[in-house]
Amino acid sequence: MTINGGNIHITSRDDGVNIAGGNDGSGSGGDTFMRGSYHLYINGGYIYVNVVKVGNVEGDGVDSNGDIIMTGGTVIVDGPLTDMQSALDHDFPPPMGVGGFKMTGGLVVAVGSAGMAVGPNSSSTQYSVMLTFNTPRPAGTIVHLRTSSGTAMFTFESTKAYRSVVFCSPDLTKGSYEVYTGGSSTGTKVDGLYSGGTCSGGTKYTSFTISSMVTRVGSYY
Repeated sequence: MTINGGNIHITSRDDGVNIAGGNDGSGSGGDTFMRGSYHLYINGGYIYVNVVKVGNVEGDGVDSNGDIIMTGGTVIVDGPLTDMQSALDHDFPPPMGVGGFKMTGGLVVAVGSAGMAVGPNSSSTQYSVMLTFNTPRPAGTIVHLRTSSGTAMFTFESTKAYRSVVFCSPDLTKGSYEVYTGGSSTGTKVDGLYSGGTCSGGTKYTSFTISSMVTRVGSYY
């Protein structure tokens, strides 16, 4: 599947985007682990996926069942809390698998569960960070990433509880960063992502340094 543009809004109780098809959230064999023969290309456009839980059914936000190759555009995922599902899902790169998530342009903000959370891999040319919280952040809790000097990277407010956040942007560079949760923002919110304004009243969760293409902060356990 190739997405070159457009404005796509998806609300799904199963996978919002699934290249192989099938009923991932129902657990009925439609989503085979490490297929590797499917590819999702995102070259532009705006994609927002909101995964909702209906009964015991919940799916992934974006699932390629293989590779994700992103060169531009915006992807925002308000994903699942169930640990067997994730906001982003792709095969692992070699030697464990045959796929991966290579990101060379665009913006990704994806929040959701922690058990199977994944993000862009080291073949990417943009820096990315995956934050993992040891306990869920309640629905409506802002997460805010900024540089140690105070420059905002992103501010996001999920409609549901979450334990992981994946962020990749051309604005990320090597250096020191801080994560805040809670508080409020005076910015304009669209699909959970704030633009402009300032954040106040939050609590510092952690600080970290980006020194390589992929940075993981925190642990599932």
